[in-house]
Amino acid sequence: MVFNIMMNHLNILSSLVLIFHFLLIFFLLKQSKKTQQIVLKIQLLPVLIYSTGYMIMIPGKIPVELSTVAYFIVPLTILFGIKKLKIWAVYSALLSGIIYYSAMILFGTKIYSDYPPYTVYMAIYNHGALLTYSYITLSTTIFYKKDRYIIWIGIIFSILWALALRPLVIVTKRIFIYDVIDAFWAYKYFPDLLVVAVPLFYILFAAFIYFSVNSMYVINKVINKPQSKNTNKKLVDTI
Repeated sequence: MVFNIMMNHLNILSSLVLIFHFLLIFFLLKQSKKTQQIVLKIQLLPVLIYSTGYMIMIPGKIPVELSTVAYFIVPLTILFGIKKLKIWAVYSALLSGIIYYSAMILFGTKIYSDYPPYTVYMAIYNHGALLTYSYITLSTTIFYKKDRYIIWIGIIFSILWALALRPLVIVTKRIFIYDVIDAFWAYKYFPDLLVVAVPLFYILFAAFIYFSVNSMYVINKVINKPQSKNTNKKLVDTI
């Protein structure tokens, strides 16, 4: 009964959960590096377990979205200390979290009210965990622009991964990455101007990715500014 009521107010629920994660981030920023890592690992382990179990139980539910791939990449990166993947993990976690919570707060009930409740609640938790990881890592790690090629490789890999697995994916709802690949919105809203609309869509999408990559470095510089003056501090890593 309670779960059904919450499904009718997903924008409120997601807003409350987002506030909780902001409070958690504020708390963790005051803790030691060791405490931060322990909490993040505890928070991200259920994301990995749930995603793995879900994929095993429903084989056709292969992770192809940026966020569902991040469900695996982010926990594995922090659990096994894969430093080379950290910049991709942070980018994918940050972008996934921001887009998801923006959609949930604005249109959550309209978009997701007919989804199975457990998948919605887990998605809210998972994206909150991704957001917490991304902000804490951006606050405690200095990233350099020379390594942004890793992000671009990750983006290209995500697109190729989605294309390669498309014949195996069970599609019950629209999948965002396939909407992007297919230029879905250009075909939907400008069917008579496809010769212009389709190339323009891809140009705008590429511009958005370029802007998001550079924005991550700006955020990193701004929130890391107090620590970056002294990279020998225990709370700061460099990548």
